[in-house]
Amino acid sequence: MKKKIIVGIVFVLIVIAALILAGLYILTDTFKSDKELFFEYLSNTNFMENANINKYINIYKNESASNYSEVGNMSFETASNADNTNVADIQQLLNLKYNVLRNKNLQQDYADVTLNTNNEDLITVRYLRDGNTYGIKIENVLKKYLALENKDLKELYSKLGITDSKILPNVIATASIQDLLDIDENQLNILKSKYGNIILNNLSKKNFKKTKNNDNTTTISLSLTEREFANIIIQELIAIENDGNTLNFIINKAKMLGYSLNADEIINYIQKQIDAIKSNNNINDEHFLTIAITDKGKETAKIDVTLQYENNEKSEELNNTKEELYLSIDCTQENKMVILVKDVDSSFMLDISYGYEENKMWENIDIFSLDSQTNTKKDIGKIKHQISLNEKNIVQTATISVNSEENQKIQISINDSKSLKQDIQIEKITNQNAEILNNKTKEELENLKEAIIKRIYYVYGDRINNFLNSIDKSEKQYESYKDLEILNYHMLE
Repeated sequence: MKKKIIVGIVFVLIVIAALILAGLYILTDTFKSDKELFFEYLSNTNFMENANINKYINIYKNESASNYSEVGNMSFETASNADNTNVADIQQLLNLKYNVLRNKNLQQDYADVTLNTNNEDLITVRYLRDGNTYGIKIENVLKKYLALENKDLKELYSKLGITDSKILPNVIATASIQDLLDIDENQLNILKSKYGNIILNNLSKKNFKKTKNNDNTTTISLSLTEREFANIIIQELIAIENDGNTLNFIINKAKMLGYSLNADEIINYIQKQIDAIKSNNNINDEHFLTIAITDKGKETAKIDVTLQYENNEKSEELNNTKEELYLSIDCTQENKMVILVKDVDSSFMLDISYGYEENKMWENIDIFSLDSQTNTKKDIGKIKHQISLNEKNIVQTATISVNSEENQKIQISINDSKSLKQDIQIEKITNQNAEILNNKTKEELENLKEAIIKRIYYVYGDRINNFLNSIDKSEKQYESYKDLEILNYHMLE
């Protein structure tokens, strides 16, 4: 009996010890390798709070699924300080007003954009989409929309005299960003496992280093030589070559962008890249890439990336052409992120702050150039954005300003209001309000192009010239078309 009790106690102690060790492994970094810690830290990286990200995602989804009307304006201004008064002299260069309508249910869109300068409308352009047909009309130039059916565009390119249309899509891409980024969760997991394992299997203990910092943070760094990096790229490319599912995934995404690809074209292109890497005699065993991740309390506090590369522009002048690019992303402060970019010639810093309330979000980005010798920073630009919303309205404001070396500021201000509603009426594209370009001959298209150019200069020549002069004080000349015979084309006023 006594022996059984002792055995029982020993068993219980072993179980407790196993549970403690398991807890240490799960809850602490005690028994984890540097390799495991690196990818754990990497998975803990959040550049912005999930709540804030989810708000933007929900706004986008709600907007994408709705009909809406939208009005807004965008103004372009310059401002400079007078030397004697230090008072800003603000000059508006251009104002852009726009109206947008969207009927998702009927696959229709409408927009008009008016450019205004010196309180005078310069030009108005209208856009109309009806299903798979797209049209554009310039006010006072065209009576009808110039429209094209979104199919067989390479034939239209040929009529327009474009001889090399290989890089041009055969249809206009209609896929949204969400469509392009959308991927089945099961397929995503397969891709992550397949191509992630190639990276993992090519990394050994010597590629990682762990450092305990004085501020109680831990930094895990991954370092690769140029040859190690090239070998990983080659293996990834070979895996894609032999993976029919991935090839089909690429083909389908390219189709959304209007490009027609097949597996043989992709494989041939990939093989050329593999051969180019293998034949590159400059690839060596010197340090190439370092990624250092600093973790604090199970959250990534900072990521530092160092890349040593060869500057081909200087290779003929200098024997040693290796240069270093440094990127740092610091997330140690709440609701703030600081990005630092350095190379041999310049250094820049982006100070990004953001926040949100129940019905409002905002981001501010300050951009600085850094002087490495004086350790000072100079303000070169700012971006401010705010979005307010309720169930039916989305209001956005943004300001983008850039400071020049001549103490002059260029500023773009944007105000936009969108109303989500079902009752949106948009005209359809018909033979009465549009001319379909696909149906025209090469000669008709050439005559039309020439007539439009002449008509634009006839109607807007003075305004264009005055606008150019308002931007650049130096005199700009344009060829006057007023003394030319205006073609009596049936579409032109």
